[in-house]
Amino acid sequence: MSKRFVVFSMGRTGSTLLASLLNSHPQILCDGEIFTPVRWPRGLRSLARFWQRHPFPYLAYRQARMALLHQKTIYGFKLHTKPQGAQLADVGGFLRSAAQTGWKIIHLQRRSLFDQVISSLVANQTGRYFGDQSKDEPPASLNISATRFYRVLQKSYRASEFNRTVLAGLPCVALTYEDDLSDPAAWETTVTRICDYLEIQTAATTRSGLEKPWRHPYCEIVTNYAELLSLYQEWTAKEDGERCPSN
Repeated sequence: MSKRFVVFSMGRTGSTLLASLLNSHPQILCDGEIFTPVRWPRGLRSLARFWQRHPFPYLAYRQARMALLHQKTIYGFKLHTKPQGAQLADVGGFLRSAAQTGWKIIHLQRRSLFDQVISSLVANQTGRYFGDQSKDEPPASLNISATRFYRVLQKSYRASEFNRTVLAGLPCVALTYEDDLSDPAAWETTVTRICDYLEIQTAATTRSGLEKPWRHPYCEIVTNYAELLSLYQEWTAKEDGERCPSN
């Protein structure tokens, strides 16, 4: 049976970096977010929505096509759960069926929900999602609406809880951006873990051409960073209180 995997994550958790690292392996091809309709030509988006409901035939086609084009034997793709919704009609059903038919699941998340939300908002506001050091840094006056921050925070939290729910009881390898991807010194160990999980030999080298989107930390880019962090801490304290009410 051919080896297949899915990188299951949310946006701004490092999935593009992870795919880049995996693609440096001579046997692995990690496809992108192939079930996102906006990534399809406008005339084919209705077909993309059909494959969202019936994903496995399309995955078989993609795997065969990518193997032919790239001469790689191990196929995977990125599956995101976004704050506004999933890329498949039934994510839980897909993952259960995938696990039963030999697909391996790589669950990637970010330990800091605050950093994930800030990264998402800055990317959306600037249009800069990946590193491009040929461009200037943004002006030190980037302001993020507290209302918008709070709205995205709540949606992101619900999406992360949804991910944990659908993965309950399913075999997977769990990665976090902070531990496994943020430091290039960890890349080789991370890919080795995945290769062991896929039961293949690790590559001689692990590399990526991607760069972080900004040279400076977000606390220097977002002018009201302290305000948003305080709002997040208040929200976290409230959530913790509701989950663990005092006797």
